[in-house]
Amino acid sequence: MVQNEPTPVTIIVPCYNEEAGLHQLADSLTSFIGRCEGTYQVSLVIVDDGSTDNTWDLLQSLFGHQPFCRLVRFDSNRGISAALAHGSSVAETDIICTMDSDCTYDPGLFIEMIPLLQGNVGMVTASPYHRDGRTEQVSAARLLLSKGLSVLYRLVLYQKIATYTCCFRVYHRSALQAVKAKTSGFIGIAELAARLDHAGYGIVEYPAVLKSRRYGVSKMRTIETILGHLKLLAQFGWARMVNPRPPMQIQP
Repeated sequence: MVQNEPTPVTIIVPCYNEEAGLHQLADSLTSFIGRCEGTYQVSLVIVDDGSTDNTWDLLQSLFGHQPFCRLVRFDSNRGISAALAHGSSVAETDIICTMDSDCTYDPGLFIEMIPLLQGNVGMVTASPYHRDGRTEQVSAARLLLSKGLSVLYRLVLYQKIATYTCCFRVYHRSALQAVKAKTSGFIGIAELAARLDHAGYGIVEYPAVLKSRRYGVSKMRTIETILGHLKLLAQFGWARMVNPRPPMQIQP
């Protein structure tokens, strides 16, 4: 019997001043790659997004010797969506996974999410707000913001899912190349989902457990993020009014 070759996938991880949690990230990814043996051939693209602490030196120490890992360093902080865009531009696989460096989601979820990338589906997103998902020790303020934004995005997008702001996702590379986020930072993550939705790509959500970060602090600027989301919602709300019918579904 001929065994199938492992499916090549790339995981992109943006980092910004994350030295406190990089050992946890290394342990988590090493464990995940071991679980993938024989099923997925994993490559890593880790982007230091202009960190001012010891992130770059520690990344080199933890990952620099790994042949399957590519380290990228920005000379200034460009935001998470820019880091993901650059990572996808240098990735060489059709399947691209993205995750935060804070390990608030278990990378093992990718094993279950990747097979859902079928047919017209351009993106699979982890979803703690799915009826079978949950959160653990996440602050009430973060939950209120994220859930509130998701309610608003459901009003202006064609596909109704529980969350649009999660960075933990799986994409077809062709889908990512077809749409570009024009906003930076965390808002760009929601914009990618919105653009894929309005372009006709299918979006699937997978129930997940979201945990609070154990190390470091969030880099999100709350007021700036809220205003950016409201601007983006207005843009896609207008587009929905102009074209109230869902677009033709695209095959990646």
